[in-house]
Amino acid sequence: MASHLTIPKLGFCKLDVHSCYTGRPFKNGNKTGVGAFISDDKGKIVRMLTGTQPGFSEKRIMCFVMMMGLRLAWEEQKELVILETDNWFVFQCYYRKWCEECKYEMDQIHKRREDRNMNIEVIYIPPAANILAIYLAENGGETREHIHITKKPFGKVLDIWYEEMGLGSPWIRLICEADDEGPKMLPLVASVGSCLNRYVLTTFVLLIGINFVY
Repeated sequence: MASHLTIPKLGFCKLDVHSCYTGRPFKNGNKTGVGAFISDDKGKIVRMLTGTQPGFSEKRIMCFVMMMGLRLAWEEQKELVILETDNWFVFQCYYRKWCEECKYEMDQIHKRREDRNMNIEVIYIPPAANILAIYLAENGGETREHIHITKKPFGKVLDIWYEEMGLGSPWIRLICEADDEGPKMLPLVASVGSCLNRYVLTTFVLLIGINFVY
């Protein structure tokens, strides 16, 4: 079993989910956090979810994040899905373990499971292999007031994603690109200088012409 972020098999997307619940609220008053992301068979993140859902119990927030993750997959038109979770309760819920307080979420999950157009594999993974979804959940609980969905990785997500994939820090690439931009700006500066020179020359000629006429 892998101890880091992995790429799904060819043709599949990977959906990683995680939820957190704390008896002692975060500084912003939240007690829950949810995180999920979808990556394609090249390892690129195509959509992410982070945030909180107020008023949910510990078990219900676990089922909620799986339901929302499967919704993301459907919205992205992903039919071959490997769903990974580091929560044993979520893993059991998918295979029809019933929980009365999660009745709505479980009913929705089972409808996704019964969709003949979907091929969903659910895999239980260790927390070390789900570090990005864990970060999204904890950060969402600490900083968000609602569910936030985005297609663009942000901040520390980039660090975790690149390093878990064995690509090194993403900021190395950004620094290199910034260095490359220097020489590319020179022609622009030169063209601006050229325009200014032509403007000064034209003004000078016009002034001479006016003085000559008078």
